[in-house]
Amino acid sequence: MRIAHIASPDFPITREYGGTESIVCNLAEKQISEGHDVTIVASSPAHDTCLRTISLVKPAPKYPHWLLNWISQRVNGAIHVCKSFKWLDSKFDIIHNHLSEEGIALSFLRKAPCLNTLHGIAHERLPQYCVTRVCSITRNTKLVALSRSAYLQHKRFYGDDLVGYVYSGVNVQTFKFVPEVEKDSEVEMCYAGRIAPDKSVKEVISVSDVLHNRGIDVHLKVIGKFDPRNLGYFREIIQMIDERNYVSKFINMRKEEVKRLVGNSDVFVFPISRTEPLALAPLESMACGTPVVSLRRAAAVEYIVNGVNGFLCNDLSEMAGAVLRYKEIDRKVCREIVERKFSVESMYRGYLEMYEKVIEAS
Repeated sequence: MRIAHIASPDFPITREYGGTESIVCNLAEKQISEGHDVTIVASSPAHDTCLRTISLVKPAPKYPHWLLNWISQRVNGAIHVCKSFKWLDSKFDIIHNHLSEEGIALSFLRKAPCLNTLHGIAHERLPQYCVTRVCSITRNTKLVALSRSAYLQHKRFYGDDLVGYVYSGVNVQTFKFVPEVEKDSEVEMCYAGRIAPDKSVKEVISVSDVLHNRGIDVHLKVIGKFDPRNLGYFREIIQMIDERNYVSKFINMRKEEVKRLVGNSDVFVFPISRTEPLALAPLESMACGTPVVSLRRAAAVEYIVNGVNGFLCNDLSEMAGAVLRYKEIDRKVCREIVERKFSVESMYRGYLEMYEKVIEAS
């Protein structure tokens, strides 16, 4: 099958970053290994991949203010998608677009079958919502969500154009399994992800506060990515960390170092927001053998089997108690669940089924 992926023109396709770019990278590499002809239209590829990548536009100009950067990226993304559809049309059997707003708005420009992965939640992303409503008549693409939870939330916005969901896959072989944690404290906790309100970093620190106030010898590692859109929140989090001798910060670490820090933890604390479609960080944590403690929300109920590879809780106080139960979890089982349900292989098979469905409908 001739497959084309459209990804961001502003970020390289790489295994290093744990977001959309790494999902595209893992999926494309698997498709190539299965004999498909794959081309990616995006930014220039990173050094850690050998994918065939074509750049049709330069990355968006950078500005001092995050809002100007956001507008610049949206405009650049629209130009990128326009040029991509024009260049790709009739050359490929399926176009897989990963730029939600731009892909939905401009899908009428192409004739080839197109599948659009929704990497966000519609009612939390105003532009995506507005584009959906405005372009509902001319839209000519099928959509797929990242989880069952996201599918149910998206369904009322997209209707029959939403054809299903496919879990993002983790390349488990690139994560070292850690059977036993080396530590100086009684309980070694960690969080990894963007420092942003929707990731609930304050709540993670609150869980460590509860345990510390109970007299538990706890250490929390906050492994964060700086997000310029949330500068005020970032500064507040750094101040909170600096005021606590039982919390350490690791900002903008390389992927291999993140893996080492997460793997050498007793538990990964993730108070998921109600609309999180599917976070990769908890899956990557379990690939290392580290169980996840989360709130009973959104996609967490799809990858956590309570008491088996982590714990689902109703509030922060319950999360603190669950952290202390980490010894009940078999770390091997955590990895086995990711291998079985959230691997690159399962993601590949899921998208292949979606491609065939979209092509048949066309």
